[in-house]
Formats: sequence, structure tokens, C-alpha cells
Amino acid sequence: MAEVSAGSSIDVQSIVSGLMDIERRPIDKLEVKTSQTRSKISALGDLKSAIYKLESAARDLAKPQTLAQFTATSSDESVLDAEVSTLDTIENHTIRVDQLATTHRLASQTTYAAADTVVGAGTYHYEVGGEGFDVTLEAGKDTLTDLKNAINRSAANTGLSASIIKIDDGYKFVLSAQKSGTSNIITADGSWDEISAAQDATLFIDGIETHPSSNTLKDVIPGITLNLKSTGETELTTSADIDTMAESMEAFATAYNDLRDTIEKLDAGKLKGEGISLSIESAIRNRFFGEYESSEGELSSVFEFGLSFDKEGRLNLDKSRFQNAVDSNFFGLHNFFTGDDGFSAGLQESLRELTKTGGLIEGRKDSYYNRIDSYERQTERLEIRMEALQKRYLQTYSELDALLGSVSNTSNNLAQQLGALTNNNRN
Repeated sequence: MAEVSAGSSIDVQSIVSGLMDIERRPIDKLEVKTSQTRSKISALGDLKSAIYKLESAARDLAKPQTLAQFTATSSDESVLDAEVSTLDTIENHTIRVDQLATTHRLASQTTYAAADTVVGAGTYHYEVGGEGFDVTLEAGKDTLTDLKNAINRSAANTGLSASIIKIDDGYKFVLSAQKSGTSNIITADGSWDEISAAQDATLFIDGIETHPSSNTLKDVIPGITLNLKSTGETELTTSADIDTMAESMEAFATAYNDLRDTIEKLDAGKLKGEGISLSIESAIRNRFFGEYESSEGELSSVFEFGLSFDKEGRLNLDKSRFQNAVDSNFFGLHNFFTGDDGFSAGLQESLRELTKTGGLIEGRKDSYYNRIDSYERQTERLEIRMEALQKRYLQTYSELDALLGSVSNTSNNLAQQLGALTNNNRN
């Protein structure tokens, strides 16, 4: 009896898989385009971050204090030193200190045998500068140490510190005003010795006498803090802090160069051929090459204050030219960068236009997302087509496999019958 084959030796799955790989090429291309477009969106994020950093640097230059950094120098720092908080001009002063402010201190006339000596339960009243408070000790919690802690921990304490000092023959209880000057005199119940009188400082600034209660003077010369150290005379001078001001200018130049580097990198990579960099560079450079008011009626360029582009387009600060600008035209420089219509404000405006909702970068990002949506819709339609096509290929090649199997069976049967017939004829 002849054997019946179930099918041919065709590998239907391999054939269909190969055909589907060819058919999927349009989907593969769409997936590559989707991935590339997502990379462009990521690149826009890098670009936006670099723009924000430049905007931040421009905002710092627009702050009045950034380019109004001054330093104060005392000709005799053993008499006083000084710090500048806010200042917008150079000042010179002759200062003579005749007396330093001192803090009021009282010591108990009683000498106690130990720090835990019982002083007695009850209420104790204290005043500093006319403002008083009470502390109350309970029986069993009424030692000298308990009194010290009660004073120091009192929420009503108006500026008094209590301490216990060991001396040769026992312990003294000491009260100290937390602030110096005659406005902080201590009064207290009990018997006390004054070990340090309260007094105000006495000094002459350019011949003008004043009596502050502290040795740290924050408002005698507006914008300058004086720290009195001893009696004597000194010359106080202020000058522009070129180094600190130049650091701010250099930080601005670095932020610009970082943005430029980011643009160049993206132009050669993820955003190649997109043309977005041209719009950004044009918006920024228009601000650099514009003119702004530096002083009344006078227009100036940013390049007059030490900034310049080198042959590679990088922004640099010539510190010598910057110092000359500070020395010769401080208020012009200050107004140029800090004015409401000045360079820094204008540059910030241009940068915000690039990153705002509906601006260049956000608009480009929206268009990329629209592209991705389109690619994904096309991919979805093709995937449906691929599913139907795969079923058709499987059916077609399975039928072909069965047909070839049937033909092979018939061929085998015929061969067997012919062989049998030949054998019969021989016999």
C-alpha cells in the first residue's frame, strides 16, 4: 500500500516571516522617524535649559546690587574695620573713636559656697533697659543653678544673661546685659556690685559727634557697617569691588557661551537641518548689537564695557576695559545693565519670547508632537494591514504546501504502480 504524505517539505513559517519582514519596512521607517522626533523634543529641552541659564545670568546683571559692589578699607583696622552692604558711590570718611560701648554687668555681693547652694523659693524680679520680667522658684528647686536656668530660659526675658563664676573662696552670681550701651542698664532684687558700667560709644565721623549704644554700627553711615575695636583715628575709604563685579560679568559670558555650545552640538546632531538655531541666535545677537541708554541722553553699546566676541563667536570679558568703564563711567555702566529699558531687561525679554507658551521652542515642540501622532496613526493602520496580510500569506502558503504534498503523493503512487507493472512484464 502506498504511503500518504501530509504535506510538502516547504517551511511555511519561515517564508511568511521573511515576507512580513519585507512588508514591515514602512513600519520600521515610521518607528525610526518617531524615535528621531522624540530625540528632537529632548533636544529642545536641553536648548530651553541653556536659554533659562542665560536669562538667569541676565537677570542677575539687571539687579542694582550686582554691578554696584563696593569694598571698604580702614587705614587702621585695629581701630575699626568695615563692610559694605549697599552702596552706589565711592565715599571717604575720617573717623575718630574716643570710647567704645560697654555692656552692663552686676555680680552678687554674696559669695556662695557651691553652685547648688539654696537661694530660697519665691519670685525674683529683673529689668533691662526698663523692661522687666519675673521668675519663680519652687521649694526643692531653688538652688543658685536653678535660678540661673530660670532666668536664661524665661520666655519673658528681655535681654539678660545669668551665669555662675567660681572664684577663690566660692561662687559669684553674675548678670550681664545682652546688649551694650546705656539703654540696657540692669536692675535686680538683692545686693549687687557693678563690675562693668554700661556706656555708649563716642566717635566723630568727619568731625560730627555721635553716641551709638553698640560697637557694631549699621546705620551711622548708610550702606556701611562699622565694627569698632579700640579708640583711635582711621581713614575709611570705599571703592568699587572690580573682582566681584567682573565675576558676575564673566558668569554672564559663560552662560552665553554654554548656550552657543549647546546650539552647535544640537545643530550637528539631534536638530540637524531644523533651522531653529538661526532664529535663536538672531534674536540674541540683535540685543548685543543694539544701543541702550547708559546715562542721560547717551546711548552706548555693550562692547564699550569690556564684553566682546572673539573670531569663533565666543563672548569674553576684557577685565582691563571693564575696570576703565567702572572708573570713568560707573553710573553709565550701572544704568546700561540695570535700567528698565537697558540691555539686561531687553535680553531677558527676547529670551522669554523664545521659551514662552506659543513661542518658538514651544511651537516647535508642538509640531514635533503632531508629527509623532501622525506617525503613530500611520503605524496603527499598517499594523492592522500587516495582521490581515500575515493571515493571508499563512493561508496561501499552507494551501500550497498541502497541494505540493498531494502532488508528491500522486507522484509516489504512480512511481510505485509503474514499478509493479514493470516487474510483471519481466515475469
